[in-house]
Amino acid sequence: MGCSQFKKISLLIGLMVLCLSSPSYAFWGKETVAIPKRIIPEWYGTLQDSSQMIGYGEGNSREAAILMARKEISESIQVQVSAETNINVTKSNKNITQDYTSTATAKTDVLLLETSVLREENQNNYWYIAISYDRGNLHKRLINMVSSSLCSPIKNEDYIVFTYLFTQIVQATGCRPNLKLEKANDGWMIDYNGQTRPLRDGDNFEDYFYARVDNKGIVVNGSPSSVKNGKPFELQITSHEDGYISIYNVYGRGMVTELVSNIPISASKSVNFPKDVFPNNELVASLVNPKVSAVEMYVVVFNTTVDRDRRFTLAASTINPANNSFLFDLLLEKMSQSRFGTDVFRIEPY
Repeated sequence: MGCSQFKKISLLIGLMVLCLSSPSYAFWGKETVAIPKRIIPEWYGTLQDSSQMIGYGEGNSREAAILMARKEISESIQVQVSAETNINVTKSNKNITQDYTSTATAKTDVLLLETSVLREENQNNYWYIAISYDRGNLHKRLINMVSSSLCSPIKNEDYIVFTYLFTQIVQATGCRPNLKLEKANDGWMIDYNGQTRPLRDGDNFEDYFYARVDNKGIVVNGSPSSVKNGKPFELQITSHEDGYISIYNVYGRGMVTELVSNIPISASKSVNFPKDVFPNNELVASLVNPKVSAVEMYVVVFNTTVDRDRRFTLAASTINPANNSFLFDLLLEKMSQSRFGTDVFRIEPY
């Protein structure tokens, strides 16, 4: 072997040693690519808060890391949905499994609207993120939302200011927030300045939204205030002004039935419903589930002229479970434009 050949081999070996001894660089043709070192943040995977469900994600973009974290929370929520659903499943077959999967996915999509970024860190365009999902009940979730931004106060004395939900938020934050109850697919959500919080199955709609109001010139007194399932009761309605009244029954999670419309009323005489309107009929308490107590609200809307509104489901001999009965948002809109009074009843199993 000649001297020149020995030098060429030595040069090649030298280049190989140099390459192997430089782990931060890779040689490929003429290009040199730096591989940045990453250090996992100390907080990643270690944050703890009993009121929050926390998910973690990482990726080459912030969006990818958030999606990974949301997926982690999504899987945890679906496990919870599965546990709740299995209580009512009596047999297992393909159809039930498919129905459950669809239900769990739909609930997860809605619930994940409430996630927010808790911590994040960018290391050379590689992201680590922690997002949180509030486990709290509705008024606590809304308190957190209202507290995190400047107060946007409600301008009118709409019905919602008399509800338990509203009073709890005011007591905690000092803000009288401009909250709106709106439809959200098959459920409801609260909107505040463009921020939304969906109502979950565990949020007690009746306790949060059904309240007695008698300061609008219309007074509604139900008797008795607590009634057994299947037993009669009546409403006594007084007005400070002559005009017409329409009566609505609100029950369940915002279902509305119109009992009667445009009944004349005078300031000098109260109306006893149904006795003065339908002398041979009774207003009878009715539970959807005869073994579970419930709260219902009766709303009386006053107008000085005949009301032509026909958007609401008319009363029938049976409770209407149809989706077109979920019209509480429309009734709230109507109440904001009129004088009204309400009363609340608790119906107990017989």
